[in-house]
Amino acid sequence: MSTALKGIIKLECKIRVLTGLHIGGSKENVEIGGIDNIVIKIPVLKLDETIERDVPYIPGSSIKGKMRALLEWVEKPEGLPQVIALANKGEPCNCGKCKVCKLFGAHKNAKTEEPVRLRVEDFYPTEETIKMWKRFLDGDFVEVKT
Repeated sequence: MSTALKGIIKLECKIRVLTGLHIGGSKENVEIGGIDNIVIKIPVLKLDETIERDVPYIPGSSIKGKMRALLEWVEKPEGLPQVIALANKGEPCNCGKCKVCKLFGAHKNAKTEEPVRLRVEDFYPTEETIKMWKRFLDGDFVEVKT
């Protein structure tokens, strides 16, 4: 099979969150009284200045990882017995040969010579969503649950 690029298909979509969603960032240390579960936000203004600073967004890597996990669950890579799949302890397949690896790239496998065939970019909130957040939520754009 040739690895040459034969074309690009670009899909644009909107995500509507119907249930709770948390895409968390990491903090190197935990302080008494500090934030222990931060939300990923846009750190700087984008070059085209269309998105405000400090609003939450969904990293493309999070969407891509979820898509991969769901496809592996449905597809069950060929030749991968259920016992081996269970032994992976939830880690993505890294065979480099199945349909999922061909689309997403082999997970943690530098031996594969095929290029990744899927790129997922970050998802930013629409202006309408930002206005709604400002109207109904605190300044941090997060829903407080106790």
